[in-house]
Amino acid sequence: MAVLSEYEVLTITATGPVPANVTKELFVKADGSLCGAGEAAAGISAYDADAGQELAIHAIGVFAVKAAAAIAVGDDVTSDENGKAVKWTPTAAVHNGTVTGGVLADLTVDLTMPAKNGRALTSCGSSGGTILVKIFQY
Repeated sequence: MAVLSEYEVLTITATGPVPANVTKELFVKADGSLCGAGEAAAGISAYDADAGQELAIHAIGVFAVKAAAAIAVGDDVTSDENGKAVKWTPTAAVHNGTVTGGVLADLTVDLTMPAKNGRALTSCGSSGGTILVKIFQY
């Protein structure tokens, strides 16, 4: 049975000091700040860094990331509001549609497409777990 482990292809260093404390294994932007809900990640924080320090960011490869909820193998993941992995789920909401004489009018559709930051290679059954993710780059 094969054992999955981290596989580094490319690690970058955030430009300039990170704006706030960051812990390892979270989705981060290129400047080292945490990703917000659904935001595209430059990669995953390689280690803990205090505000004002430089931060290495795993940008390409397979790395551990903290999960905020249950995630299954094969799920595409995005970031929650704290930089943790959550299952990627696009949403759509339809508003104000009216039908008059069989004709649909005044239809408004709100589509939310969070960024896909990677694909889960291992699973996590609960909040606070860690999964291995193949990082996506766009």
